[in-house]
Amino acid sequence: MNFNNLVGLGSAYQLQSDFPKAVESFERALEENPPAIWIYRQLSPAYLEVGEISKAQRGVALLRETSPGITIMHVRDAMVLPERAMTWVCEGLKRAGLSD
Repeated sequence: MNFNNLVGLGSAYQLQSDFPKAVESFERALEENPPAIWIYRQLSPAYLEVGEISKAQRGVALLRETSPGITIMHVRDAMVLPERAMTWVCEGLKRAGLSD
């Protein structure tokens, strides 16, 4: 349950553009549930916002390892976020190296 709460908090901080807190919440969620690599769909763009480019790129690499063939379109189809947040996620993932 704590894992889900932390992901929700990270998403809320993301929507408020409080990226340091979003990163902290997503990282804590990942500590609670290490196999949940999908968190990098939001964590990688948040890393970019706080200047952690190598961490963002590593997150995209982990997404590719666990979901070969993943694209930004797959992410868009899999996530339910407000359009503003979804655009931010997709643009961030593209900047971190995920293909369309």
